[in-house]
Amino acid sequence: MITKNRANFLPEALGSVLRQSFQNWELLIIDNGSTSQTQELIAGYLAGEQRIFYSRSALLGVGANRNLALRLAKGEYVAVLDDDDVWLEQDKLTEQVAWLDSHLDYCLIGSWVSLINPAGEIIGRQSVPETDSQIRVSLTRKDNFIHSSVLYRRQFALEVGGYDESLIVGEDYDLWLKLGLKGKFANWPKELAGYRVHPGNMGHGRLKKVLFTGYRVAGRYFKYYPNSFINHLKWLSSIVKSSWQANDTIK
Repeated sequence: MITKNRANFLPEALGSVLRQSFQNWELLIIDNGSTSQTQELIAGYLAGEQRIFYSRSALLGVGANRNLALRLAKGEYVAVLDDDDVWLEQDKLTEQVAWLDSHLDYCLIGSWVSLINPAGEIIGRQSVPETDSQIRVSLTRKDNFIHSSVLYRRQFALEVGGYDESLIVGEDYDLWLKLGLKGKFANWPKELAGYRVHPGNMGHGRLKKVLFTGYRVAGRYFKYYPNSFINHLKWLSSIVKSSWQANDTIK
């Protein structure tokens, strides 16, 4: 978990980890310069839970701090939980760990998510392609994984170089495309996590930056994935339209 000034959302996020039926976990919290009550809040959890580790980081950028956590982690698998999201199902880790344990040719398992508002109320659902073939055919057009829903193999992530630290947004998208060169993908059609929709989200109101970064990232991998020519044209069309459409969402 990478965090910065999200003390208002952290209790929900941390509580959703502590409620997991799978108990053999460690939670690495990397604080990237919070000025709020983050450190004081987490201190209360550290006092009674030896599986939680907290560190303040001077590294710049989300990618650099995600890689720091990746290097510090000891587990076979990595589950990301962004500091404003939650895990809705208490068996989230139990089910995903068992699935990767029995599907050795897969590098990553994700899921659908519920969309939640700042108060934690469910306001919608986001579905994503489910099978490896469905995911791959459109992966060079859009990110088919919600970061807080995934479980992936840590060794594979290290072997492909982890998160791209040069990216301001889309570092997770780049990692998925690299991991796809090592193994298969899957998403479950059930809402294991809650993705919080609020003005502080990285992508909120930043359509052009997200589009241009996504296109640049996808372009690195067009030759490795199917349907890339069509996906290339779709990217260009979206970028052109973004110059005159006054919206901040990607459809």
